[in-house]
Amino acid sequence: MDRIAIPTKDRPLELNRLLEELSIQFAKYSHGMPIQIFDHSEKGTAKAVIEKFQKQLPIVWVGPEQRNALIKGVAGSLCIDPKEVHDIFSEGYGGNRNFMLACNPTGRVVTVDDDVVPCSFKLREEPRVENPRLEDLLEQGDQVALQRFLRIAMLNGVEVAYEMEVRPEQAVEFQYDFISDLLTPLGKELDANVASGESCQKVTVTPGTKKLILEGRPVTGKVLMVFPLISYHGDMRAALLAKNTLEAYAHTRPFALKESIGSYTSYAALHDVTSGIPFMSTSLRCEDVLHAHMISRIRDGVYFYTGRDVMHKRAARVLNEADLAMNEVASGSFMGIVGMGLRDHRLEDLPSYLLEVSSSIPIIGEYILSARDILANLQYENLPDLDQTVQIFLRVQQEVRKAVVTLHHWPRIHEYVLEQADKRDS
Repeated sequence: MDRIAIPTKDRPLELNRLLEELSIQFAKYSHGMPIQIFDHSEKGTAKAVIEKFQKQLPIVWVGPEQRNALIKGVAGSLCIDPKEVHDIFSEGYGGNRNFMLACNPTGRVVTVDDDVVPCSFKLREEPRVENPRLEDLLEQGDQVALQRFLRIAMLNGVEVAYEMEVRPEQAVEFQYDFISDLLTPLGKELDANVASGESCQKVTVTPGTKKLILEGRPVTGKVLMVFPLISYHGDMRAALLAKNTLEAYAHTRPFALKESIGSYTSYAALHDVTSGIPFMSTSLRCEDVLHAHMISRIRDGVYFYTGRDVMHKRAARVLNEADLAMNEVASGSFMGIVGMGLRDHRLEDLPSYLLEVSSSIPIIGEYILSARDILANLQYENLPDLDQTVQIFLRVQQEVRKAVVTLHHWPRIHEYVLEQADKRDS
């Protein structure tokens, strides 16, 4: 059965806006699959929002009670420390996504962040840019031209994965069948006839190697994940669009740009294949990039862009600039460590490697200093000083050790949730 899964935490206004749009979509396009709201708030703040839509949508609230029952069942049946199981299913954004995977270990699942609206844009007029340079567009601040440049770059095999903004005065918002658009290619053997007007495919060339394929070129392989493109709402300009931040992302997270192609803000996945790989239960905002990277490295298949947008109305970040800089250094260091492990080790050997790294001051320190130096060369503001590097080291070390726990236990947890699903179905 197809399902829609929405992870959320303490965002009642954003969730209400998303459910209003899904109500319209369900009525207009005759959808009927169940919608699951995975409420990460201990107070269950999403429940009141959901009650407003019970008559319009086949919606189910999945909250702390179900999460605690799963934790108790996994810990008792598999003899795992309950605290470790709790962290796997509760720590950060990755924990909530793991909870979603455990509740939906098979089938086709559309996952939507709670601050997304499934609309797209039509440009009033195409920007006239002939072979633009990324540096020039960043300097000019022309986000419409920049988004178009990045799409063209993707279609021509340039491995980029930025989320860009369309200025409202230059675009017209329109509605489309967002759910069908994501589900249609999923699970199919892809050939040139499936590609849409603005799309690219990421195809296994050799084990562990991916590349973007031009539309129209015959390709084969089963589609594992489908992504729309992302547009930020114009009145909530994200810090990511600042020139130094954008360049910093490209420099500190190069493997992410090479190995993952979409944003987990919204996607459809074939969970029979992808749910065997967990999200990192991390408080750093990089669990989605790492998950895509792991799937790219470990699973064979095709990753597909639909060519349509979803609108990301992300609220302003609450962290100050200094905390953002520290998070950027910590995230870059953590992803670099895991990424290096994935390049050199099989998935089953990765926990042992990361456990060894977590005790290595030189290795962690090297990644931290490298990320900091790159940001410094880009004139990134409010960089952490050397005293704060100790704090970053302890945080990265903690995140690496949590990753070890998640990766070590997930194969058995995955088998357990599959068995439970079979029992429910029978």
